[in-house]
Formats: sequence, structure tokens, C-alpha cells
Amino acid sequence: MENEGPAAGGASAAADTAPEAPRHDRDAHAPPARPPRWYYPALGVVTGVVVAAPAVPSSGTRALAVVGAVAGLVLLERAHRAGAGRSLTRTAGTVGRAILAVAGTGVLALLAVSIAADITGNEGWAVLSGVGGFLLMALLGPLYERVRAPGPRGGP
Repeated sequence: MENEGPAAGGASAAADTAPEAPRHDRDAHAPPARPPRWYYPALGVVTGVVVAAPAVPSSGTRALAVVGAVAGLVLLERAHRAGAGRSLTRTAGTVGRAILAVAGTGVLALLAVSIAADITGNEGWAVLSGVGGFLLMALLGPLYERVRAPGPRGGP
């Protein structure tokens, strides 16, 4: 007699999903993915472009710079995800959130300075704000990594 009852159908359905369960468990318990060494300096360049954008005289060129920076941000995340197999977006407790809050507030403050500098005709200060945005990401990013994923340093 053949096994055509509901138990057989249930077993094959369970067998179809069985490989997914171990992968999900492995991803849930794996240490956070580490970004490559170039990730935070590249993120700093993207941030610097966005922050310094008000210094660009042409509104079309300014918009193009911001759109290019956003596209660069997407490409950075995709490049890391392709190399590590996981996303970088997992946050780290209270200290990690505090670092992210300082970075976010700093970028917003630098953007406000950049806009004010552009309005007052001091484009040089807007460019310096962009340099500040670069430094903020390039320095706070690795600090955030040390808090988020303790262990051996350095990415691929």
C-alpha cells in the first residue's frame, strides 16, 4: 500500500522548508557583517557631497550631485551585501544608537551650516561643512563598528 495520506503530504511540505530553517537560524545567530575597510571613507565622501551641495551654484548640478550621492549610498550597501551576504543595518544597543544619534545630528547641523553659508554668500564654509561631513562618517563609522561587532578588526 502507498503512503498517500495527509501525513505523507505534510512530510514532503516539511522537507521542502527544512533547508530554510537552518539558514535562518544561522543568519540570526551569526556575528554582524563587517564592512570592508573602504566602506566608511566612501560613506564619508557621499555624506560630504550631500552636505557641501548647497555650495554648488547651479541648482541642476546641485540636484545631480545629491542624486549621485544617494545612488552611491545604495551602491555601497549593495556592494557590501554582495560580499558579506548580509546587510550592515543591524544596530548595536544603547552605545551604538548614541553614536548613530551623534552622527545623524552632526550631519544635520553641518547641512544647516552649509545652507546658511550658501545663503550668506560664504560658499567656502559650505565646502568646509562637506569636509566635516566626510570626517564625521570616516571617524565615527569605525567607532560604531567596534561597538556593534566586537572582535577581530578589518574587513575584506
